[in-house]
Amino acid sequence: MDDRHYITARLRYDIAMSSAKRTFADVSAMHGVEETLARRVFRSFADEKLLAYRYDAPRVLGIDENHVLGGARGVIVDVGKGLLLDVLPGRTQSDVRRGFMERMDNWQNVEVWCQDMAGAYKGVATDLFPKALVVVDKFHVVMKANYWWNRIRVAETPKLPKEAREKIPGLIRAFDRHWDQMKRGQQDRVAEFLEYSPRLKTAWTIKEHFYYFYDAKDREAAEKAYTAWVQFAMKNGQHAEWKRLMTMMQRWKPEIFNYFDHRWTSAKVERLNRSIKDINRAANGMDFQTLRAKALLRHGQLIAPKSFTHYHIDTMPTDLIVHDLDWLPEAISTPFAG
Repeated sequence: MDDRHYITARLRYDIAMSSAKRTFADVSAMHGVEETLARRVFRSFADEKLLAYRYDAPRVLGIDENHVLGGARGVIVDVGKGLLLDVLPGRTQSDVRRGFMERMDNWQNVEVWCQDMAGAYKGVATDLFPKALVVVDKFHVVMKANYWWNRIRVAETPKLPKEAREKIPGLIRAFDRHWDQMKRGQQDRVAEFLEYSPRLKTAWTIKEHFYYFYDAKDREAAEKAYTAWVQFAMKNGQHAEWKRLMTMMQRWKPEIFNYFDHRWTSAKVERLNRSIKDINRAANGMDFQTLRAKALLRHGQLIAPKSFTHYHIDTMPTDLIVHDLDWLPEAISTPFAG
């Protein structure tokens, strides 16, 4: 028996593991216990696992931010293994430094540091991991091209005829895609729309050409492809429209083109960021420490993923859901109260 909760050790373990994977409401239904008990069991289990939590620095470290629970949280990931290492209460330089100081061992392991274009993160990398190569994630770079294309589109929209403006809502997602990623029908609709505005057609072509430097076989070829893109934009009279993207590229040029020496991206960081958002979205009234505990136990290195197989139930069959405990004898139901 578990003396703290008046339940068996096996049930306590099952509740704790279920809670790391599912919402407390689901756990309550799965095990026929009150939600408050599920919360208490998980909290004590998480405290045991995380009280002295530390991790070894990975060879490839990824860092990003995640806006959850009303704030921006720093997210630290072992990119090579795809493991979540930490979720920080904030994302400032001091938050990140403190997180590393408190929990990271073997700092010398870090050879590659993956991030977006956040100057604060680069400052931490330079100070704490001077031998690590900083690589700016290509997805974030490409998103900037999409952003500036959309700025041009929004500015041009009032000049378009009504029939063209009416097509825009159905094309918003397509506008953020690479031409080669679209289905033929989407390509046809985008091409038809672009015929309404020579300026937008040119801007779209410039955006598409921007992507291609990432297809280069090496750094030298990539830098040449990017230079050709700048010349292409200027030749087509849109230097002003794309100047801020060019400025960003110049400011981060070494880190952006470091990708071609070490082809790491932040894709696994983004995947874990989505998982953290899913945990947050599924629950009501969750505090930061509970969110962090669920994320680290489910997606970190403390518990093997296969251990959660038994608790991976995508949809709870309605005939298994216990809506109340009125049917339980008083001697059994009393310990579960509150």
